[in-house]
Amino acid sequence: MGSLKAFLKRRMKSKMKKVRLSISISSNSNQKLGLVLFLSTLFLLIGLYSKPSYALAIAKIRDNPTKVYDIKANLKLIDKDELVDTLRSFVKASRPSRLVGSSGHEAAQKFLHQKLEETNKNKDSLIYIDTFNPDVDYAKKMYCDDFNRQIKTAYKPSDPEYKKWLEYTKHTTSFLEERKSFKGKNIIWEKRGHTRPKDILVIGAHYDTLVQDPATLLIKDEASMPGANDNGSGVIIALSLVKLLSQMKLPMTVRVVFFDWGELGFLGSRAFVNKYKNEFTDKNFLGLINLDRLGYDSKFLDKEKKYGNMKMYLRRKGSEGHIHDKRLAQKISDLGDNISPSIHFEIVGNQFKNSDNVSFWNEDLVALTMTGDWENDFDPKRYHTSDDFVETLNINTFYRAFQFIGGAVMSMAFGISR
Repeated sequence: MGSLKAFLKRRMKSKMKKVRLSISISSNSNQKLGLVLFLSTLFLLIGLYSKPSYALAIAKIRDNPTKVYDIKANLKLIDKDELVDTLRSFVKASRPSRLVGSSGHEAAQKFLHQKLEETNKNKDSLIYIDTFNPDVDYAKKMYCDDFNRQIKTAYKPSDPEYKKWLEYTKHTTSFLEERKSFKGKNIIWEKRGHTRPKDILVIGAHYDTLVQDPATLLIKDEASMPGANDNGSGVIIALSLVKLLSQMKLPMTVRVVFFDWGELGFLGSRAFVNKYKNEFTDKNFLGLINLDRLGYDSKFLDKEKKYGNMKMYLRRKGSEGHIHDKRLAQKISDLGDNISPSIHFEIVGNQFKNSDNVSFWNEDLVALTMTGDWENDFDPKRYHTSDDFVETLNINTFYRAFQFIGGAVMSMAFGISR
């Protein structure tokens, strides 16, 4: 009996030791686990708090670039998503239409003015709105002259084409007369150069829209006009360029103009040129880079069956003006190729008559239009229709066009070629 009690006592002591050892091991494990969790949380917090400062360091603009690498770094500060999101916001804010005189037209003006003000935190840029009375008589004469020159000489009055264009001319001139009471507003951003202020480069894009009946070409003033490509694409590239240029120490003066009345006789750019042509004559006017329809690019419908073939349109080859336009175009082409070689803007001297470059050429001022390929990849199904949505654009081409144009302008401003 005594030996049994002794055996049970020894066994109980052994179990108690195991229990104490188990508790000790468990306690140590919990401590280790707690330490691991603490350190993991600490490292996570350090990572979270360090990322913003790192991101800010990466995102800081190179305000006085000296090489192509700096230009590329600046352009990356606006990525593809931001470019497209800004375009979507612009189209949404100006629904259903930016037709002159509409509520969406007025909303577009407010949108652009607000976005420009947001870029001017340092108050070192000029932002102003030039209000003008549209020269409707000039536009009416332009449409009538086009009819007399192109239609009257080619068709008989009994021909259906003659009748179609006669009705179009009457309708358009009547529409202009109805809208002439609506004042135009050119919205302008400018940053003066700190070493070469008299060197002036103008970048322009019209912001109004138009929809026409595809059969008759008559204006459908009640239709929805999203105008994503025509000309939301040009507007947003110009606006995004302002966002970057506003933070840089520009050696020369850059003026970005959002033209009104672009779809009705280019009357916004006409008013702008009439107001500033003497200044351009007195100073060193480098030219206008007009941005229009830069988001459409197909391969299937393209006659050349390729992407990225865009155009720079100049005055007709052989004219004196062509030489001056080409000098600017060649510079833009060479500098843009350094930045975005995956897109190509072919230089074409064809006296392009479909955008605001016309107003500058009328006063013998250097100008070119950067746009899509109107000869080989025009997109008639969406041009001046209610189907000109953001979703129909080639986003890659749109972004590459921004990089090409933005890179060329910055390189030109800072005298960077490589």
